[in-house]
Amino acid sequence: MQPSAPRRRLRQPRLREHRAHPRYSDGEFAELARAADVSRMPIGGYVAEASLAAARAEDPSAAVADYRAMVKALMAANGQLGGVGNNLNQLTWHLNKDGAGPAPGPSPTPSSASSSASKRPSPPSTPQSPRS
Repeated sequence: MQPSAPRRRLRQPRLREHRAHPRYSDGEFAELARAADVSRMPIGGYVAEASLAAARAEDPSAAVADYRAMVKALMAANGQLGGVGNNLNQLTWHLNKDGAGPAPGPSPTPSSASSSASKRPSPPSTPQSPRS
């Protein structure tokens, strides 16, 4: 059996000559398959139509801009969380460096903490000097 020649689509006067060969992870391919199924298109046709729709847009970069903006926002948030973690580590180190931190042991429950707070003696009052 000899290899068959590429088929020409009936709506096109000649065969398409250029090909792109994207590669996808399993998750990405599953997403494409689901989207193509919802669109009732073969996966290759769906990829071709979606990419051409993005390329033909007035601003082709807008098609991927939302994704890039989301990644940029996540990277900024990640940097901010790293700074918060660094601050927490510094605070913990300073609290514990000379034993000034809380004593190890079970932490009080909120009900026992409030009852013990009500039983604390009030600080001694300092005599005030009469104002003249």
